[in-house]
Amino acid sequence: MNDLLNLFIYIDEYLIKSLSSVYLNGYIDIRTSKRICDNTLAGRIHLDENNKTFCSDGKSRIYNKGFKTNNRSNDFNETNCYGNDRSIENRLFGRTEEEIKRIYTSFEIHNTMLKRMTTSKVVKDLENSPLVDSHISEGDFIRTKGCITETSLSSYLDSIISLIECFPLDILDSLLKDKNLGKLNFSIILNLLKTIKDKLSLNSTEDIIMNCSNYTAILNTNSKYFLNGDCYVFDKCNCNCNVLGKVIKVCTNNNDCINLLRKLTQENYYIDLLKSIEPYLDLLKNLNIPIPKCPEPKVKSPAVLIAPISMYF
Repeated sequence: MNDLLNLFIYIDEYLIKSLSSVYLNGYIDIRTSKRICDNTLAGRIHLDENNKTFCSDGKSRIYNKGFKTNNRSNDFNETNCYGNDRSIENRLFGRTEEEIKRIYTSFEIHNTMLKRMTTSKVVKDLENSPLVDSHISEGDFIRTKGCITETSLSSYLDSIISLIECFPLDILDSLLKDKNLGKLNFSIILNLLKTIKDKLSLNSTEDIIMNCSNYTAILNTNSKYFLNGDCYVFDKCNCNCNVLGKVIKVCTNNNDCINLLRKLTQENYYIDLLKSIEPYLDLLKNLNIPIPKCPEPKVKSPAVLIAPISMYF
């Protein structure tokens, strides 16, 4: 019953529908039924009445060799015709068709699929299990719970870019005189940061860091799958959240990590690049301009990278 009352903030409909073909029927039932009633009334009345009268009167004389003959005729002919034709017709046609459509929502498919996967022991519960002892591997489906942190490399870059754009670049570059910090200036730094931010935001994906009981979970989310596009994950920052997802990578060795810059394909280069601009940001900090702290790009073991199917409270 508690699962039915979950408040979803993220649901990957494409992944859910794909999984439903494996763990459910894979199709949506639609039954069509229509109800239609036709009623037709037709009437006809025909009246016909005729009255005909014919009358003739004639007189003739015939002379034949001294004889005279008189003939007279009088004819009368009367015809009366009367016709009455009446008819009425009533037709009633009845036709019954019913139309009923049953369309399952993503929430219904999600809950039904989760129950089926739980019953089949496909989903592993990591809510209270140490990551090292959980025996999970890449490709497993897991269910876990943790606290959404405010750590976000994309948000950090947004803050630095906005800060630099608040000042004229020529004024910022003038601060570099006699500092011997290198060949970079704030104009170059601004372009570099925008390039990194654009690459990190390709296809609307973003990493969300979640602290679980004894490990760190990195959720590789897509902003398109937050409900209706009106939900922002950091609205629920520092709140506990349930996650159902598929494991992409597991880090249990001390020397292993998950890099938040892995999407850029040259992780170490971009780590060095972000470190190289820190002295330039320190100049602003020395002018009492607050500077956000750069998140650690490498999330150390124990950690797990998850492609979330759903996130809910």
